[in-house]
Amino acid sequence: MKASRSTVRTSEAGFSALVIAMVLVLVLSLMTVGFAQLMRREQRSALDKQLSKQAYYAAETGLNDASKAINAGYALAKDTCEPFSQDFIDRQTAASGWDATQKQAAGFLTNNQISDNTASSYTCLTIDPAPKSLEYGSIDTEQSKAVRILGVDAAAPTTQKLIATLVISWNDSAGSAPFVTGAGTPFKPASQWSRTSGSVTEALAPVLRIGLTPLASGFVDRNSFISSTYSAFLYPKGSTTATSALANYPSSSYGQYKGINDSGGIVEGQCNSASKPRHCNVKITGLNSTFYLLNMRSIYGKAAVTITAYDSDGNLLRIKDAQTVVDSTGKSQDVLRRVQARIPAQNGYDHPDFSLETTGNLCKQLQLAPNSADGTNASDISQCNPAVN
Repeated sequence: MKASRSTVRTSEAGFSALVIAMVLVLVLSLMTVGFAQLMRREQRSALDKQLSKQAYYAAETGLNDASKAINAGYALAKDTCEPFSQDFIDRQTAASGWDATQKQAAGFLTNNQISDNTASSYTCLTIDPAPKSLEYGSIDTEQSKAVRILGVDAAAPTTQKLIATLVISWNDSAGSAPFVTGAGTPFKPASQWSRTSGSVTEALAPVLRIGLTPLASGFVDRNSFISSTYSAFLYPKGSTTATSALANYPSSSYGQYKGINDSGGIVEGQCNSASKPRHCNVKITGLNSTFYLLNMRSIYGKAAVTITAYDSDGNLLRIKDAQTVVDSTGKSQDVLRRVQARIPAQNGYDHPDFSLETTGNLCKQLQLAPNSADGTNASDISQCNPAVN
């Protein structure tokens, strides 16, 4: 009896199709995972942008609270991030002698939460009423800027110190204008205050007119103001050498252009785009007072200005009662935004450089009471009688 044997035939005809199907499944899976990853990234990016805006607005809220406190009379430093507690305010009032104004103003700094319905807050808010430099982003050509400069010790901002050197640094408000080259320090018409390179014409960096007057305590008469005021034009003369150290800045002595007979000198700034803190820098030496009034006005274009003060040993001083630096960090979930602003320490008012301006003729009438020097009545002089002219 014979046993039957079955024959199994093998074939690889469908293997390639199986491999192709597996590869397609793998590719589709990778594409799905990739698209899902892209969607998650886009969602996270959109969320981060939204949270970034919320954090920025939270930081702005911190600036607004600090501004309210400063305008209400808060004039002290705040070097801790956390908001004031009422217990802290009460202890400071008892220990440091905070008056009612300081206590009330500090009330604006007791809450860092935006609202009860949001997780946004400003997590750190500091206030510096005596910064190491003064910053002005745009000194105008049409209006002078008057700045109070009170020198105080860098380590103890409540202690006044004599200012020996004042550094004034400037460039155009955009920080890109070229400088004056060539011989001399010409003051050209405004239409010619430019440099042409090929087909490109660029306005030159501005000239800065300054007046520096020491403010002594007590009564000061007009003649004392005139004789003690330093007046000069800071000129944007280009230099091939960059300067960033006090010892290397171009210098002008306080007595060099002081008083009615010597005022109005020209001081070159040795400008270089790599110089610090700004492209053009001039130091005024020979100072010997704690308190000065600096008057600035830009010529030809708007200027950005940085002001720093040093004592007789070359140590950097803080400047009080001019600007308050407020630093605020906002947070929304895990996103942080930091904002810094400078708030004028006092309300700013426009101080006109002159009482009358005209583009035509001007008849000035002077009257002496009761009569003029020669005994005649000023109203009898026809040239100065408004009814006649």
